[in-house]
Amino acid sequence: MDIQFRSEDGLLVCTLVGQLESESAIQLNQQFTDLGEPEEDICAIEMSGVSFIDSSGIGALVYAFKQLKALGKKVVLVGASDQPAEILSFLRVDKVIRNYPSIAELRSQEKI
Repeated sequence: MDIQFRSEDGLLVCTLVGQLESESAIQLNQQFTDLGEPEEDICAIEMSGVSFIDSSGIGALVYAFKQLKALGKKVVLVGASDQPAEILSFLRVDKVIRNYPSIAELRSQEKI
């Protein structure tokens, strides 16, 4: 899995590409641990490039959510579709971590 962080006009964007399963979940958890406290108030996890997610991947997203929430930050998902979106919905994760269709939609609704 490829994991990239970038700051984009007041938004921290974490772009994921590949399959979010046990090995990549460990990698993602480590990167969020190493991140520290970001300056941005909202972290958008861009998932349009994620083709598959398993329970470890769900755990990594929840870990990121909890870690940043403890710092007073908001975490949202962007572009989750197909199998990842189905799993997020089935497990009701999308009720806690909102999924926006695009960064533009996130910006318009959150007024960033």
